[in-house]
Amino acid sequence: MRKYLILVVIMCYSFVHVNASNPEWVKINDLRTYNVTFLDGNIWYGNEKNGLTKINLESGTSTIFNSSNSPIPNGVSRFAFDEFKNIWLPRDSFFLVYDNQNWTKVNYDFYNLIENDYDFFAESFSIDKYNNKWLGSQYTGLFKFNDTEWKRYSASNSELNGNWVRRLFPDGNDLWINANDKLVIMDIITEEFTTILTLTYDDYDISIRMPEIFCKDTEGKIWILNPSTYFLIYDGENWDFLRPELDIPIKNPYLRSMAIDKNNKIWGGVSAATDNSGIIMYDGMDWNFFKYDVEKFWVYSIAVDDNNNKWFETAIGLYVYREGGVSNDILSLTSVDDALVPKSNGILLSPNPASEYITISKPSEGFEPSEGSDIKIFNTLGECVLNESIHPMTPSHRMNVESLTRGVYYIRIGNQTQMFVKM
Repeated sequence: MRKYLILVVIMCYSFVHVNASNPEWVKINDLRTYNVTFLDGNIWYGNEKNGLTKINLESGTSTIFNSSNSPIPNGVSRFAFDEFKNIWLPRDSFFLVYDNQNWTKVNYDFYNLIENDYDFFAESFSIDKYNNKWLGSQYTGLFKFNDTEWKRYSASNSELNGNWVRRLFPDGNDLWINANDKLVIMDIITEEFTTILTLTYDDYDISIRMPEIFCKDTEGKIWILNPSTYFLIYDGENWDFLRPELDIPIKNPYLRSMAIDKNNKIWGGVSAATDNSGIIMYDGMDWNFFKYDVEKFWVYSIAVDDNNNKWFETAIGLYVYREGGVSNDILSLTSVDDALVPKSNGILLSPNPASEYITISKPSEGFEPSEGSDIKIFNTLGECVLNESIHPMTPSHRMNVESLTRGVYYIRIGNQTQMFVKM
C-alpha cells in the first residue's frame, strides 16, 4: 500500500567535493538544445534553430531533420519514442511521427472533448509501456491516445485540480503526474487516481515548488527532483528526503535537471543568477560539485549512454562528460572549440579540422550515382553554404573551404551527412 506524504522541508547536511572544469568535458555545438535522449546507440536532441539531430555513437555519423528535408519545424523541444522505436513529436494540433523511413502526421482529434472553448497548449508529453501517448496541457487536463481513440481526464472526472498537467512520468502500470498543485499517480489499467504528495511550508527562506523531474534508479526507487533543490526518494512504500542545497558552493542554486547513471550515481544540473553554474553528483555517500566557468551553463536535461557518458542539454549548446570514455575509435575529439567530430561511415574527410581544403573520399568503390551528383556543405542553422558537383565512381573530391568562417559544418552527399570543423 502506498504511503502518502505531507512534506515539511527540513535542513539536511551533506559533504560536497568541488571540482574545477574537467578536461573530459567536451562541447558538441553552440546551439540551445532540447530534450537530449539516448536510445539504441543514438543520441537524439532538438534545438531551437536546426530541428532534430541524431548522432550514431557507433559510426559517428550525424543526421539532421529540419524544414529542408522533413515536415518538422526548425525548432524542436519535445519528443518521445514508442515501443517500435518510432519517434513522436507533439505540435500545436498534431503529432509528427517518424518510422526511420517516412514522416506521418497524426491529428489531435480530441477538440470535441474540450468544453468552454479553451485553447489547447501541450505542456508535457510521454509514452507508456502500453504504447499510449499522453499529452498534458495547461487548463484542459490530460489526454490519452491509444493509436485509435482519444480520452480526456480533467477536474470533472479525476483529481487533476485546475486541469494543469506540468510533467508526466510513466513507470510500469503507473503514470506519475505533476498536477501543478499536487503529485498524483494514475493506475493506467484501472484509471484510478491517487494523490500521493502535498506540500506544506516551513520558516526557511526558500521557494517550494512541485516536483518536476522523475527518474528510476537501478534498485527500482523513484527519485523526484524539486527545482528548489531537494530530492524525494520513493521505494514503493516509504519516502525519503535528501537536500544538498545548503552545501553547494554557489548562492541561490536552482536544480533544473536530473539523471541516474549505470553506477546508480545521481546527476543534476545546477544554475544560479549570481554565480557560475555546474553539475552536482551524488554517489550514495558524498556530493560532488563540478563548477563550469561558462556563463549560462544551465543544464535542462541529461542523458546517459551505454558507456555511462553523460550528455547535457544546456542553454549554450550540447556537452558530453566522457566519464565512461566516448571512444576515440567512435568519435574523433578535436581541439578546435572543444568540438566533437564523428568519424565517417564509408566516407572519409581529411583533414578534419580543415583550414583551406578538405578532401571527401570513398576509397573502396567511389561515389555511387545514387548518392547524388553534388556535395553540399551546411552550417548549423541548416543553410547550404557551399555546393559542388562530383563525378560518379571517382574515389575522392577536394573542396576549398577557406571562405567559411570558423565553426562546425555538415557535409551532405545524397542521404549521408558528416560533420567537420573549419579552423
